[in-house]
Amino acid sequence: MNPAQYDAWYDSPRGRWIGETEYRLIEEQLALQPSTRVLDVGCGTGWFTRRLARRDDLNIVGLDVNAEWLDYARSLV
Repeated sequence: MNPAQYDAWYDSPRGRWIGETEYRLIEEQLALQPSTRVLDVGCGTGWFTRRLARRDDLNIVGLDVNAEWLDYARSLV
């Protein structure tokens, strides 16, 4: 599976439901405050990293061992 295919799964009905549920749980569990720094280790295509980056009050960095997936993530910023 390539990064575009993986990321597209989040646009499917099941993927959207799971992604939204996981994102909500991440925000609840981390209780992120303004100016918080977040390191997303194993960010893959950056789906969650990009969502968190929409918040102007956070400093987000994504890290992954797969350069192809990181390049894909960067292309969507």
